[in-house]
Amino acid sequence: MKILYISRKFPPSIGGMEKVAYELYRQLERKEEVELIKWGGSNKWLFIVVPFFLLKSFLILFTKKINIIYIADGSIAPLGFILKIFSKKPVIMTAHALDIVYSNKIYQYFVLKSIAKLDKIICISNYTKNECIKRKVPIEKITIITNGISDEFYIENMNKKNILLELEKTLKIPLEEKKIIISVGRLVKRKGVQWFVENVIPEILKKRKDFVYLVIGEGVMNEKIAKIIAEKKLNKHVKLLGKIDTTTLKFIYNSSNIFIMPNIPVKGNAEGFGLVTLEAASCGLSVVASNLEGIKDALRDYKKGFLITPYDKNEYTRIINDLLNSKKENNAIKKTREFIIMNYSWNTVSEKYLNEFTKLANK
Repeated sequence: MKILYISRKFPPSIGGMEKVAYELYRQLERKEEVELIKWGGSNKWLFIVVPFFLLKSFLILFTKKINIIYIADGSIAPLGFILKIFSKKPVIMTAHALDIVYSNKIYQYFVLKSIAKLDKIICISNYTKNECIKRKVPIEKITIITNGISDEFYIENMNKKNILLELEKTLKIPLEEKKIIISVGRLVKRKGVQWFVENVIPEILKKRKDFVYLVIGEGVMNEKIAKIIAEKKLNKHVKLLGKIDTTTLKFIYNSSNIFIMPNIPVKGNAEGFGLVTLEAASCGLSVVASNLEGIKDALRDYKKGFLITPYDKNEYTRIINDLLNSKKENNAIKKTREFIIMNYSWNTVSEKYLNEFTKLANK
């Protein structure tokens, strides 16, 4: 199997789609011959990048025997359609969510028409599949394969007390006597962190003061969230950490109690899967998330996960308080890890991709 792999979102650029593109490429490259064409910079240069992708793709297709062309997201589906016409090779694409629901009318017309004409569409969740069908992507072309996890955060046989001491030194926050709640991701409106800080944290504080909410990530909502923290005098209980290094993030994952993903609906924007919930669960955290979009698929089989109606502050408060009062069972954590690694490792996910590639190539 010789694969032409094209991605406009790739490291060193940072983000969920970049991570997915890299991890899938890494696994495929170990198993088959893969020609990679990638871009890891700003989207503002796509008007130059896409023509470069086209020229380089033609060069590879003319000089090497390619079986399958893979497009890593829907935004460059028109490129895939052009390559399909001129090369007569099957083209397969991954649909994430935002690349399908982005509300620009010109985008919807040209990009979605191109997606519908490709040979196979891999959707990362039922939500993404349904959004594709709404936009007239033929259902017989659609297959669901979820994203995977790389299991890079779990620390085996950890000494939680020592980790907390290290975190206190690094973050300069007292943690040893605290319950730790965390959120990880870009601070954009749909992530719901502003709503959560403004509405749920004050409710939790009415019943307890022995917790701290650590927010990891940066984004356009940063200033608004900081303003709410100051106005409501939440400085002791809510900490905006911004970007942190991998070691510190590992320590936080392995010493925290609850992971929160309080997403809210935003038109023209969506959460395709909610991979970060599985990363948190693999480290033994209870997960509380909004019952929204692709997040439902990520938590569907995870028994320790709680899905809550978006904006329901009372239910968020009740579940979080109940979890902070309960003790984790090591055996349950072990079973959760085994389930997640077995079903969502990138090795497992890449095998599913290769199965689809092989079926398409054999046609």
